[in-house]
Amino acid sequence: DPTPLSFPLLDARMNGAKCKLLLDLASRDGRTELLQKVAGADILVTSARARGLAGLGLTVETVFAVNPALIWVAITAHGWASARVGFGDDAAAAGGLVQWSGQQPDFLGDALADPLTGVLAARAVMQMLEGGQAGLVDVALAHSAGHAAAMLA
Repeated sequence: DPTPLSFPLLDARMNGAKCKLLLDLASRDGRTELLQKVAGADILVTSARARGLAGLGLTVETVFAVNPALIWVAITAHGWASARVGFGDDAAAAGGLVQWSGQQPDFLGDALADPLTGVLAARAVMQMLEGGQAGLVDVALAHSAGHAAAMLA
């Protein structure tokens, strides 16, 4: 993350109160320590596809075996079960969050899917906390954009 070097004041504002932990995820010890941290968490937020996380030992079975009370927010481009790669703007377009100029789709704005997804994820977590629930919350950028696009239609 180049933010601390490029924008130190922004980094301090956004991340100053966070505890930072460096782990060597290529090592067995690093992956073991990661799973230990997950075991003690209330909420886990990830932004990688299931296949990538599985390579680190973070599968639904493993995570909930060590922490059955966890709320795991899995943010991906196209959903937890999808292997499809995506990023904010292409996921927004895939969800239909575009405006049309004749036959051409055009972005409504830059990076809209990311904050929309964050708001929907936070709402889902709040509902789960209120209900005393645990589990995997599958929040996809494209689905969040599709939800917003439907509201605009």
